Amino acid sequence: MARKQKSPRAKAFELIGVYKKLFKERYNRAPIVNSNALQWGFMAAIDDLEYGNAKKALEYFFTCDSPGHDVQIFLNKYDKLHENRLKVVEDARKRVERLRKTAALVAAMEKKNEEAVSGDD
Repeated sequence: MARKQKSPRAKAFELIGVYKKLFKERYNRAPIVNSNALQWGFMAAIDDLEYGNAKKALEYFFTCDSPGHDVQIFLNKYDKLHENRLKVVEDARKRVERLRKTAALVAAMEKKNEEAVSGDD
């Protein structure tokens, strides 16, 4: 049997729940928000980014320095947060690749130096 898709409103309330959970983890208190009013902003975020990316942007928002992590700041900047999150992921991928290449170059140089030293005997 096919699984029923959640309505956009249900997805928005689910994302609001994620916001509340992340806020509580960060500040040890529940945020004071009007979920009914916020549903429209979260539905717009889901429409623009899709649910998975909107959730990742929200999680990324709580890793950033933002005084109080006001939900309106997230709703005003979710697109920029999403772009920055993608840049951070790409930078991490490139950093790992550079480290791998550097390690290979160092190993090659050390091998070359060992051969040069052993060849001088």
